Amino acid sequence: AGAGAGAGLIAQLVGFVTEQHAPSPAFIAVWLIGVGATIATVVAHRQRLLALVLLGAVGLTVSLAFVWFSAPDLALTQILVEVVTVVLMMLALRWLPQQGAPEQAPGRKLRDALIAGSVGLGLAALVVAVAQRPFDSISPYFLRTAVPDGGGANVVNVILVDYRGFDTFGEITVLGIAALVIYALVSGAVGGRSRSSASEEDRRDATGLRRPGAAPAPPSALAQPSAAGSQADQDSMALAADAGGAPRSLMLQVAARLLLPLATLVSVFMFLRGHNQPGGGFIAGLVLAIALILQFIANGPAWMAQRMRGDFRGWVGWGLLIAGATGMASWLFGAPFLTSSYDYPVWPLIGPVPLASAALFDLGVYLTVVGATMVALLAIAQLGEASNPECSEAASPSAPNPTPAAAPPKAPDPGAGHHDLAKGTPESLR
Repeated sequence: AGAGAGAGLIAQLVGFVTEQHAPSPAFIAVWLIGVGATIATVVAHRQRLLALVLLGAVGLTVSLAFVWFSAPDLALTQILVEVVTVVLMMLALRWLPQQGAPEQAPGRKLRDALIAGSVGLGLAALVVAVAQRPFDSISPYFLRTAVPDGGGANVVNVILVDYRGFDTFGEITVLGIAALVIYALVSGAVGGRSRSSASEEDRRDATGLRRPGAAPAPPSALAQPSAAGSQADQDSMALAADAGGAPRSLMLQVAARLLLPLATLVSVFMFLRGHNQPGGGFIAGLVLAIALILQFIANGPAWMAQRMRGDFRGWVGWGLLIAGATGMASWLFGAPFLTSSYDYPVWPLIGPVPLASAALFDLGVYLTVVGATMVALLAIAQLGEASNPECSEAASPSAPNPTPAAAPPKAPDPGAGHHDLAKGTPESLR
């Protein structure tokens, strides 16, 4: 994959040279960054976190290449998909070893390097050969018919929701099915882990994390907060700590909550303008999904669970249903599936407003993208809840206090508060 990405960047540079366009220093700098990140990814592939960051740099380079080629829709889509993918993969890395599998035998490594290099160079040569051949582009057709036939000036969006609407419908269907499969697989794994949790109670430490082989925590470590503390303080402390007990960043929490309404407005704006300007349902859905993911990262699963009680699987279902119903509505007018129409109704004090039936199809895309992204995120969050069953109970002061197996209580030491195993707190503190 790294060889293919690097070869694609090389092909872009060769395309400029063959078309007698002198690349600017900025383009060469971006190209060098992309190639360097690709090579670094191959070298550091066993270090999963570093390799993921480097892959994100490669994706950013590709998005800048789209900007250079005056393709804002593709650039926005690329950068947003890159952000969502990298963030979700970084959350999933918590459940994977930091290092990859051990290095293979030298002969096998050489074989794999030759195969990867050959494929990458072959793809680059294919791109260069195709770019040099004379061909009749179909771009003028779409540029000429996008407004009269599709009712939109954004040719890319008109192609996605009108000319190739059936392809887009299939793509969001695959996206929704993939998210539901991830949710089902993780739910099955979490259910199996929960059934076996009863036999591992003595392996939970004071934070609630199950660690195989860990010794039971001392009674003093399991002491609950003082009864004098208010429930609000205990809730805020619990919601401000992650599964490992480390406090979260207050600055990130405040910034994330301030950005959510702004991101929602940007998402709606990108959706409404998508038929005539860069944007659309897919881009708008990714903007909202990133804002929600940021809330999860900043505040944690307990905070999200208290404020977002809806089921995002329903978003996937409703999105596909709206997109499919929009396509079938054209049958009522004797037109093929997903045939769109548009009009310019005149509104009082506003004037003519462009309305296209493809906007309803784009709404289905929007809902499916947001729902699929959040379903995958919440599936990953289930793993954290399964490994820390006390995390959800930490916000409630009435939650039972886990007491490890211990020897019978000894007589209290005069002059010092003895430990009450029934309550789990020193008597002098009560």
